[in-house]
Amino acid sequence: MAKRHIDNLFCIFDLSICKAMGLSKPILTRVIFVYDRNEKIKQIKILDKGVTESMGRRLSSWLENNIEIEDILYHIRSEEIDFDQLKNASN
Repeated sequence: MAKRHIDNLFCIFDLSICKAMGLSKPILTRVIFVYDRNEKIKQIKILDKGVTESMGRRLSSWLENNIEIEDILYHIRSEEIDFDQLKNASN
């Protein structure tokens, strides 16, 4: 099977995460994800105003460092992506 190469991606999805970040309770929030391979851009914006600013920065940083484009593409049709269930969540 041929591997896809994505150059640009813009998506909005609901995120669920807990154990992958070592949290005591899950975070459920809506996220904007922007990716541009050529410009080397991978940006995350947390849309939930209930997430504190420091937690939003921590979550954005974790996602920018750990998110795989293939995971987003595979789960894009679902309304929520549970990052604890992704293959690299415990790494």
